[in-house]
Amino acid sequence: MKVFLDQENQSGIGGVNRVIAGIYEYLPAHGIEFVNQLALADVYHAHIAAYHGVPKDMPLVVSSHGMLWTDDGWALLGQKTNQLCISAYMQADVVTAPLSLSQIP
Repeated sequence: MKVFLDQENQSGIGGVNRVIAGIYEYLPAHGIEFVNQLALADVYHAHIAAYHGVPKDMPLVVSSHGMLWTDDGWALLGQKTNQLCISAYMQADVVTAPLSLSQIP
């Protein structure tokens, strides 16, 4: 299966970067091939607000990393990001919520 992941593999210590790095590291062993153009993909996979619309005949997977709190000083940027996330969740065929194994009791 060919997947267009709307964020490139990035290094870093942030949770989103760690999830994306894990996707690139582990999913190819399960038959996933990443492509860098949406037109070549079977599935569109979006993270956070990195969702820019998808053709109606293409499945959409959205990985949710939560929403931005309104009282954390994000102001309009937070509201816009949350609106983009909600729009993606509502259109998605599948929504995942990545977590670390260390978060499992």
